[in-house]
Amino acid sequence: MTRRFVAAIWTIILITATLLPKGVVSKNGLFNIPHFDKISHFFSYLLLVYLWSTALNEKTNKIKAARIAFYGAILLGIVLEILQWQLNVGRHFEILDIIANIIGSIIGLIAFYKLFKH
Repeated sequence: MTRRFVAAIWTIILITATLLPKGVVSKNGLFNIPHFDKISHFFSYLLLVYLWSTALNEKTNKIKAARIAFYGAILLGIVLEILQWQLNVGRHFEILDIIANIIGSIIGLIAFYKLFKH
């Protein structure tokens, strides 16, 4: 239950942060790092897949849990990119964001398989 709660909270944070209008996120400090948005996509989806894999593994086998988490994350990332474009909040659909999401998701799968022993 706790793992599912943590995964759900992370998903809500990710969705909210992704759909915030462009001006809400500060451009100071860390956000001036070149390609910081791609780095944040990478780590956000790495964590998303890892958290959901561990949460789903409580109810199903490891391979099925990882597949559901991985494909769910990819679908979520694509839907969120489309929503950014459609909602007109000053953000744009970017294929490089989707690529960063996929790479992060793959690394999240690897981390799950390497670190989660159940």
